[in-house]
Amino acid sequence: MIGRALSIAVVLALVAAPVHTEAQPSAKLPRIGIIVPMTPPPPVPAQLELMLQGLRELGYDDRRTTTLEIRYGANEPERVASMAAELVRLQVDAIWTVGDLCPRAAQRATTAIPIVANVGFPVESGFVASLARPGGNITAVSVLADELARKRLELLK
Repeated sequence: MIGRALSIAVVLALVAAPVHTEAQPSAKLPRIGIIVPMTPPPPVPAQLELMLQGLRELGYDDRRTTTLEIRYGANEPERVASMAAELVRLQVDAIWTVGDLCPRAAQRATTAIPIVANVGFPVESGFVASLARPGGNITAVSVLADELARKRLELLK
C-alpha cells in the first residue's frame, strides 16, 4: 500500500513538473519614458548620459532588462507636449525629464505615472511642494547649478 502510494506520488510529480515550468509567464520589461528638450544626438546630453550610465550600473540594460522610450523635443513646446502624451499612451512605468519644459508637459499629460524631473529649482518652478515631500506624481532632482557656480567663484577667490 505504501509502495503503491509512493509510486503514484512519483508519477504525479513527474507529470506535473513540466506543466508547472511551462506555465510561468514571461516577465514584462519595465518601460521608462525619457523626454529631452534638445534635438537628437549627437552628442547625447550630459544629464541623459549620466542617467543611462546609472541605469547600467544598477543592472538595467535597454532591450534586455528594460525598455527605454527616448523622445527629443527640439525645444518646441508643442512637440514636447505631444511626446509626453505619446508616452502616456504607451503606458510607460515612469517618465524621466530634463529642464523646465519637459516636466511641465509630462505633468499636464498624466497624474498617475511617476515623473522624475531633472531641473535647477524644482520648488521655485512649481514642480514639487518641497524637496522632502514633493507631493503628487512628480519628484525632482535639483541641479543647483547657480549655487554651485557661486561657490566655485568663492573658492577661486
